[in-house]
Amino acid sequence: METRKLLFALAGEEIFRIPCTKEIDPALLPKVYALAKAHDLAHLLASPLEKRGLLGQDELSRSIRKQQTLAIYRYELNRHELASICRVLTEAGIPHMLLKGSVIRDLYPQPYLRTSCDIDLLVKKEDLDGAAKVLTEKLSYTVKDKPAYHDLSLYSKSGVHLELHFTLMEHCQPMDGVLETVWNHSLVKEGLTYVQENHFLLFHTVAHMAYHFAHGGCGIKPLADLRLLTEQLCYDKEAFLALCREAALERFLENALHLGEVWFGNASHTALTEKMEAFLLRGGVYGSTENNVALNRQRAGGKLRYAMRRIWMPREQLELRYPNMKKSALLIPWYQLRRWVETVFRGRLKNAAGEMRANSRISESASALTDGMMKELGL
Repeated sequence: METRKLLFALAGEEIFRIPCTKEIDPALLPKVYALAKAHDLAHLLASPLEKRGLLGQDELSRSIRKQQTLAIYRYELNRHELASICRVLTEAGIPHMLLKGSVIRDLYPQPYLRTSCDIDLLVKKEDLDGAAKVLTEKLSYTVKDKPAYHDLSLYSKSGVHLELHFTLMEHCQPMDGVLETVWNHSLVKEGLTYVQENHFLLFHTVAHMAYHFAHGGCGIKPLADLRLLTEQLCYDKEAFLALCREAALERFLENALHLGEVWFGNASHTALTEKMEAFLLRGGVYGSTENNVALNRQRAGGKLRYAMRRIWMPREQLELRYPNMKKSALLIPWYQLRRWVETVFRGRLKNAAGEMRANSRISESASALTDGMMKELGL
């Protein structure tokens, strides 16, 4: 049994309660663990392997059990922090909405199985400063940087990372036109804590996955989320599909659902889902530099143009990073210089060098194939 197929079979047993009936070759387990860890799924291996008597006292077995323990610890820590965050925001009269893992994990057989590296919460843009103030004063959160294009990062004393979103938009049309209506598709869960209506929760899952897919990869977890949501949620299917049509995500949705059925069901690959699988497995949880460069090089118009765009960031991208630049075109050189300085002094030089090496390494044909896959998916 191939490494990837064994991982999907074991993950399917743990998440979807689909028994893995294949005989497991212990010699494959180190490779399965390495792939699972790259996708933050190593904790899913513990129970299926333990009950088969395949975990002993060796180093690999200890590592797998440790990943399960860490997943449980992360879940409990995030759950405690989220309860405190919602309490102080409610006391301050600030409406807030649960996003992503904090909602989806309730559909898993055990919530710790759906790991999250951070907490995602949405507030209205006009409430962002007030929310940050209340969290820093009441819960001792710290802010380490200025707001990004859709969120502000805060950190608890215990090390929990909170992404406080003030919009869901990703600077990607027509998707953003739908995402900005999120508060029109919300329900009160308790007090001033909101959740998305089920059809919008499903849409946001697809849209967020598509955004990351188109920027280098989204990992395996979102496809498991999507399958669980479509199987277990009671939602307005027509309303959901209408949102996907409006956001031009129909082709991506169709193929993502099919790939989930290949991994966790009985479907066979198509030529397109084979490409998607290779792209996703290569990219890990957040997408790889190679995937991202392969995509952006085609969009830039070739290897040299890509390199020039990384050195001299296009004006529209520079404005997203530095909104004050919109005041005058004369500020462009200043903000280009500022970006170079930040690249050096904020630890980004290594990443920039990695992108340039990947640009030199990736063949034109590989870049074109990746771009072709995106076009087939309508991204």
